[in-house]
Amino acid sequence: MADTVTSLQFVDFAQRNKYGLIGLVYDFGFEIAFLISNAHDISSLYIPSLVFFFVPAGFNFMMGLIIFIIERCRPDNRTVPENTQFNAIITFCCAIDIQTLRLISSGFGGLEPFNYEFSNNAMKTIAWTSVINAFIEDIPQLIILVLYTQKNGFIFIPFASLILCTCVLATSLERLFYAIDNGPCTRDCFTIQRRNERENRDFQRDWEL
Repeated sequence: MADTVTSLQFVDFAQRNKYGLIGLVYDFGFEIAFLISNAHDISSLYIPSLVFFFVPAGFNFMMGLIIFIIERCRPDNRTVPENTQFNAIITFCCAIDIQTLRLISSGFGGLEPFNYEFSNNAMKTIAWTSVINAFIEDIPQLIILVLYTQKNGFIFIPFASLILCTCVLATSLERLFYAIDNGPCTRDCFTIQRRNERENRDFQRDWEL
């Protein structure tokens, strides 16, 4: 019964993680499209749009880089992939959102680069960075998009970006309320399942000896 529950939790996490990442990528893409095509339509919103795009992107990138460096320096490090090109790609993707760093521990497709386990401190840093993003990125961008829509009406790119930003912000607020009540979520179901399997293998090996 416990195995069934764990499997269902893992499937639920995998689906949420997949669609969450897709939403983040689309949100990032529409933010860029808004900056290029529409942000300059209202001069008073152009500079704030640039600031609240590049500052959070730089913050996420730096936090992702710091997490990688700290994890690689851990004496018990067996978590971070050795593929430096893969690490560089994931770190660069952190500019989209720090949550993309969770790909490494997502177990995606059962592939080895996605089967690594971050430390508790790293996962806490990812969780709190995501919460901070709600205040330095999602909320300001939502305000900018609402003001733009009120001024210029419903134009496809800004309106689509507004919808995506609202969804991302709702997810961030859900994560914030969870962190306030329970502390930041530091482990997903896949990581817990993988750790349990490793402990079971170790127990069976010791029992056989």
